[in-house]
Amino acid sequence: MVARGRLTITDGRTPKGNHLASENYERLRDYVPEAAEANPAHAFPGHGQMKPEQLENDRLRREVRKLKAERDILKKAAAYFAKDQV
Repeated sequence: MVARGRLTITDGRTPKGNHLASENYERLRDYVPEAAEANPAHAFPGHGQMKPEQLENDRLRREVRKLKAERDILKKAAAYFAKDQV
């Protein structure tokens, strides 16, 4: 018997206590054998290659991160030099 919070699993088949958890457990219980029987070669289609859209998104995210860092540096430099002029 495993007890965690309001959910208690007594015989390893169905949880007792929380109705929503019971439904999720039933779905998971049905899914696990299906996943075990599935061909592992189909788990990650594409042979490890990202789609061109994903590659472009990653490149653009890196560029945005770099530009934000440059912007922040320029803001700090402008504030530093503006402070000296006052």
